[in-house]
Amino acid sequence: PAPWNNIDGNNTVNLKNDQGLATGIGLRFDESWWAAGVEGATTGNNSGVYPDVVLSQYLYFGSLPGFFSGAPAMHGHITGLSANTTYTLKFMSDSKWWAPQPDNGSTQFTVNGVSKSLYAQNNTTNTADFINLTADANGEITFTASIPAGGQVGYINAMELIATTAAPGNLANNNMAMNINTAASLNNNN
Repeated sequence: PAPWNNIDGNNTVNLKNDQGLATGIGLRFDESWWAAGVEGATTGNNSGVYPDVVLSQYLYFGSLPGFFSGAPAMHGHITGLSANTTYTLKFMSDSKWWAPQPDNGSTQFTVNGVSKSLYAQNNTTNTADFINLTADANGEITFTASIPAGGQVGYINAMELIATTAAPGNLANNNMAMNINTAASLNNNN
């Protein structure tokens, strides 16, 4: 749903902001295997951190013997970023998938050497937030989503990028949110 962008494969370009305007920002994953799921926990009344339709969908990665086999980590790049902007990047991980494990564990997110683990089981309220980020020389912020020790599957339901640009001589901020629904309309390359 608007203002969410659906990813359409390993490289999605020209994502729209929360005003529906194309930004030139993209999302690229290095790994070619991941898949879509629709077993994310919801609130039933859109009272979670994101709308129920966003919470219910995810991409997953990892390996579950007898079901699927993939890499234990995904490396991503948010591209097309401005040098004079600071960013906040939020990740959402949520699943109620029941088989063959009763607990979906955590997904760990790493940006600039800082790691944050997010417990995915029935999570409708918590995000892993990285603040005061800046783009590298290539105009990118890179991140890793991985499975902590003892886990088997990682989940990404949503990513939210908030850009803050201070105008020269003005301390006021111009906030722009770009929301990415990571599972809807996937071309999952498997």
